[in-house]
Amino acid sequence: MGNPRRWIRQFCASALGVQKDVELWWTPELPVVYVNNPKCGCSTVKNSLRQAQAARFRDKGRGSFTLVNDPHKGDDCLKQRGIDDLVRSDARLVISCARNPFSRALSGYLDKVVNGDPSLYREFRGSRPQSFEAFLEALLSAKPQTLDPHFRPQYLNLWLTGVSYDAVFYLEDIATLRRALSSTIGEFELETFAPHSRRAQEKMRTYYTPRAVELVKAVYEEDFVRLGYSRNIEQATEAPGAYWTPRGIVQLGREGHLKPTSGLASLRSLIRYWRLVEARVI
Repeated sequence: MGNPRRWIRQFCASALGVQKDVELWWTPELPVVYVNNPKCGCSTVKNSLRQAQAARFRDKGRGSFTLVNDPHKGDDCLKQRGIDDLVRSDARLVISCARNPFSRALSGYLDKVVNGDPSLYREFRGSRPQSFEAFLEALLSAKPQTLDPHFRPQYLNLWLTGVSYDAVFYLEDIATLRRALSSTIGEFELETFAPHSRRAQEKMRTYYTPRAVELVKAVYEEDFVRLGYSRNIEQATEAPGAYWTPRGIVQLGREGHLKPTSGLASLRSLIRYWRLVEARVI
């Protein structure tokens, strides 16, 4: 029979027209909503937002607040629960980060297979892929929607067809995110937190064979198309522009002052879904 609650939630998500596993993070006072995209600098971005909010609290003379060291755990500086707070929010920037599929695929392999426990991921059917190519073959044989978010194509993690982003920044030029948020919310620094970094960019020549290159192109075809990345692995360190928006890629040098548009409104149905979950209605 499976898990009844799981099926009820899936039914409600379908009825609301939302992708229920989109992961939202936000700060109480900084006008930002961050959509999580694993293996794309998410730990650093969330940690930076947390630290920026903590600084805001300190500036206001707040004497005590929770500040945990793990950016994957919510607290009063960086929230993942308490969706009503987000519903009552004023306009916020809706942002995320993307990464070249070549380096992201290798990072996922090094982190979760070579240095992790692949038995935790049903993609591998309880066994450890014996090579990077075998890892990619396993991903190719699965339905993209069923892949773990660390391996799943980014266009699904980000729900690009459903979220009206103000900006999806490219990890290859992450300094653009710092400049953009500084111009919008005030002084903002990138507070690096990368416990799962495997320095994949430096190891690409070791792991990439011609077959592996073709497999990544097949698994992540939609990411290359939608996010504008080159299919030439020699250009894997290059950002396609300053950032991606639903209206197209904004080129470096042409990025202006970011202002919230309709991003939060596009999340209304997803927020409604999570309100039902948090209230344990579903």
